[in-house]
Amino acid sequence: MIGYGLDGNNSNTVVGASSMQSTTGSYENVAVGYRSARDALTNADNVSVGANSLKSATDAYMNVAVGAYSMESAVSGAQYNVAIGGFAMSGATNPQFNTAV
Repeated sequence: MIGYGLDGNNSNTVVGASSMQSTTGSYENVAVGYRSARDALTNADNVSVGANSLKSATDAYMNVAVGAYSMESAVSGAQYNVAIGGFAMSGATNPQFNTAV
């Protein structure tokens, strides 16, 4: 999926099996890797690169997750975070304003 999509999704760039699979109402996200941002619901301006990165995020915005499983468990309200490296912030469920390398 690249660009405009169904269900109110706009300007997303998605590469990888099951990436942004359940998304609705999300815009201006980049998801690269298997199951990257898989459950994205109303997410905006996120970058997730790596298998399972930002996998469970909903209502998330302005996050950068680079590395397999980075920010994997982040759910509702994750915002303004940077997680770089495999498993970086993988257990954080509602992170805000964090940097993890």
